[in-house]
Amino acid sequence: MNEAELLSCIRNGQIDPARINCLKDSIEPADYTDGDPLQNAKYALTSFASRASMTAIEAGLPVRISRTIELQFIRMLSKCRKLTEVSDLFSMLLLEYGSRVHQCKENPELSESTLLVQDYVRSNLTNPISLADLAKRFGYTEYYLSRKFNQETGVRISDYLNGERIEYAKNLLLNTDVSIQEISQILQYGNFSYFGQLFRKLTGQTPQEYRQSPKKPVENN
Repeated sequence: MNEAELLSCIRNGQIDPARINCLKDSIEPADYTDGDPLQNAKYALTSFASRASMTAIEAGLPVRISRTIELQFIRMLSKCRKLTEVSDLFSMLLLEYGSRVHQCKENPELSESTLLVQDYVRSNLTNPISLADLAKRFGYTEYYLSRKFNQETGVRISDYLNGERIEYAKNLLLNTDVSIQEISQILQYGNFSYFGQLFRKLTGQTPQEYRQSPKKPVENN
């Protein structure tokens, strides 16, 4: 029944980490069969990933996105060497599917092509990305893909990419000691000056000013 509830969370796009972890921990996959607990967990969760993928597709997630999440999970699962790693990966799978379905339900007007672009961009911020590459990868013409994305989101693909990269840069600036120059390179901005200008345009601060700004205090409820 708890597995059915987990699939229901995915189907409804529910992304409450506490609730998901509570359900997940109550169906410890290593207890499904006798033998090697680690291998049993991998077998059980490989099977669950397939059901989760189908559930997400039925809930409206594009097939290519759902299957990609499933395959990535299985690849990472094969590299796990501890049950704790398997458990953490299981949580990531549940939250990933839940958040993706939630996004689809919140933005039902977005077409598959736009969702595919958004998904790929968010997953490849540190890799080179061009409109030509996106069109080739997803089987659309550059004109169709760029026009469709702009119509549905109100921004160009290049602007969406820059926005997501700057958000990632903000996280690196506040939570790591990686140099600003290196962050620029990590995010594929070969021109350091351009990265600084773009960051200031989108945030109102230079990267250095943003790094030195005080972090917001965590509120206690």
